[in-house]
Amino acid sequence: MYNEIINKVKELVEAEQKTGHCLFDFDDLGHDRRQMAEVLDIEMVYDEGEEEYKFKHEWEEEAVRLALNYYYNYLYYNK
Repeated sequence: MYNEIINKVKELVEAEQKTGHCLFDFDDLGHDRRQMAEVLDIEMVYDEGEEEYKFKHEWEEEAVRLALNYYYNYLYYNK
């Protein structure tokens, strides 16, 4: 699973470099988490009571956290 996450993040970075369009805000973690969930084909659900998007399963949240960390580090170290 971890290799799949890394490969999807690398594909994302390549696509961003080709198009010049970035999906992430870098200053809005909630937005970035939703975008990365979409990249990983993970569906988030909106909790009207708390007025925020949440993951259905803990492993999905962990996958998105790992992917975002890898994405941020990949961009920082590969300037």
